Amino acid sequence: MTYTIGAFRLVVAVLLGVGISACATQNLPSAQVSDPHESLNRAVFTANSAFNQVVTFPLARSIEIIVPQPSRQGVSNGTANLNEPTVFVNNLLQGRFSASVTTFGRFLANSTLGAAGVFDIATLAGLPRQTGDFGQTLFVWGVADSPYIVMPFLGPSTIRDAIGFGVDSIASPGGYAIYRVGGNIATSAIFGLDGLRRASELQVVDDTAIDPYVRLRSVYYQNRRRELLDGIGRKDDFFDPASSPAAPGPSPVPAPKTSGPIAR
Repeated sequence: MTYTIGAFRLVVAVLLGVGISACATQNLPSAQVSDPHESLNRAVFTANSAFNQVVTFPLARSIEIIVPQPSRQGVSNGTANLNEPTVFVNNLLQGRFSASVTTFGRFLANSTLGAAGVFDIATLAGLPRQTGDFGQTLFVWGVADSPYIVMPFLGPSTIRDAIGFGVDSIASPGGYAIYRVGGNIATSAIFGLDGLRRASELQVVDDTAIDPYVRLRSVYYQNRRRELLDGIGRKDDFFDPASSPAAPGPSPVPAPKTSGPIAR
């Protein structure tokens, strides 16, 4: 990935433009799936699944056999640590200053005592990993929910989160540092290994679901809903009614049956 001054200027322009025009009110993420392009999404999903079965999953299994689990976990911890500066910036943009302090402490502890992030010392010290990405930031700023999409190779997302992913990728200090030191090969190798680890987890969804497309969409929506609510300091009273504080008013909506689509 080539990083240019022009790209960073574009990111700054997007940040300023969205930040100025964003609505000041905070809306809750929808608990209903918005998938108006399901036919196209299913076609992309089928292509992704075919690629995963032929290339990604066999490669992931080979990595699991060749590379010991502690080493794979170290790579995962290291890539997560490289993403902490991005999380920190998004925490600030969202006004989550307590989360930003925690993220800064995590990055400092893991980058030093944790051997450049290979060991997650911060979690052991009581500094849990925080959520924080630009798609979440756009939500906090008031950008409305957008339709569900399946991106080639990258998988489930929404239009808003896909834009956020692009901004995070361009502006990632960790990715830029690796690129400057090791070039494209090192960048692809480090982030590719972690991508293969996530791909092996995705196979569990593919192998156990009656309709893998619906199941993956459901898992994505449910997990993403929790992350978006985390950005505004709310708990998920739709999927996790027991974890939400009791409040006056109507009883919480019961969680949907797991046999059907789970919306975020």
